[in-house]
Amino acid sequence: MKDFYHQRCRGLVRAYSLLASPNPQGVYTIDFQAFANLIAALQEFPMFRGNLSTKNTKIVFKVLDQDRDNQLILPEFFEACEILQYSFKTIYEKSYLIRECGLQLCWVHNLISSGLLEKAINCILIVNTLFMVIESYYDIALRYEPPWVKPLETFFATIYVVDVLLKLSVMSFPNYWGLNSNRFDFVMSILLFLTEVATLLPFVTSWRKLVTYFNLLRALRLVRLIGRIRRYQMIVECMINLSLVCGDMILMLGVTTYFFAIIGHMLFGGKLYASNPKLAGTDYLNEGYSLWNFNDMAGSVLTVFNMFVCTYQPEFVTVLDRVSSVPQAGPIYCITVFFVGVNICFNIFTAFTIDIFVSLADSQGVDLTGREQNNLLELRAELRSQGRILQMSMPPEVRRLHALSGIIAGLHEDIKQAQEEASHELHQPPRKSRSFDV
Repeated sequence: MKDFYHQRCRGLVRAYSLLASPNPQGVYTIDFQAFANLIAALQEFPMFRGNLSTKNTKIVFKVLDQDRDNQLILPEFFEACEILQYSFKTIYEKSYLIRECGLQLCWVHNLISSGLLEKAINCILIVNTLFMVIESYYDIALRYEPPWVKPLETFFATIYVVDVLLKLSVMSFPNYWGLNSNRFDFVMSILLFLTEVATLLPFVTSWRKLVTYFNLLRALRLVRLIGRIRRYQMIVECMINLSLVCGDMILMLGVTTYFFAIIGHMLFGGKLYASNPKLAGTDYLNEGYSLWNFNDMAGSVLTVFNMFVCTYQPEFVTVLDRVSSVPQAGPIYCITVFFVGVNICFNIFTAFTIDIFVSLADSQGVDLTGREQNNLLELRAELRSQGRILQMSMPPEVRRLHALSGIIAGLHEDIKQAQEEASHELHQPPRKSRSFDV
């Protein structure tokens, strides 16, 4: 990791030496035209083609230009590797009804900006949760639901859709869709509404089995309520980022689990069942472990993962040795799972995941340096005055580097040292050919 940052700093210095030219003070800097040529050249590479756009060149340049002098010096250019991978997009702030149709809808905007709509929906969600408890009571007791239950279900589902439509009446859809919480509300509201509509349609009577599954979506109302809790939103966001950052660790755990599941299925498949006389009197049956077996691949994967979580389980050692035709297969298999699967793979996965989760939680919302954040705020204020909004997203590769730099001791100091060493290597840049024309 440290060597990676050293090599990246050296590469940036070489790129800077090609792009830079002397300004009126005689200092070598990168002007906007040279930076625009660099963006045009980078668009030829597939990894940059999706994020970089010539329309956003000025935005990226302003974010990097920390001292706002319309030229980049070497310390500012060091941030280019990450910033150039960000996805920048400018979108309309207000909805089509306001922009093109001339509608004001001030009362809707005031309802949203004052927080009254959010409080009202939260209260309705709480009442809806209590209503779900009553519905569950009738279902568990196998009693007929009162006639007022169905209209109330439709009312709640409709209210959630009205909430979405009110927000979309004053916000453009890209602006609305830019927030993860709005995406969650949109999907949940549409699913709940379609579920209620499906149960009211006359031809659904022939699809009674599907209606049963539709009713399972009632639980989404509770998920929607939990989604309003900020702490829950932070945890969900961290978990999503965790899945993006820890891909190699998840792959390692998955391969290890599947490997031991295949071995277990080949050695003990079809032999662990309650009526097997070889298992009579064992703790495996007495403790109710017969659910965990190797009779099929899905069961084998679940059994191995359970062994990883519970570490060493002596109940399996005896029964696996009894049912296998291979001598000492049970003890050898369980010991191998314990030392290789649990002590090495699973512990590495757990330790790495915890460290990354803490690092991601601590760095929530802190994606850029202080000056870059100020530049970004100024850009957003400027665009907002023009009726547009700047959306920015961090790619998983950059988020992974940020998370790893937060758990590797002394990495920040090493990065600064690498930048200083690379800066010392920078001599007077060559005066010829600094263009990246395509």
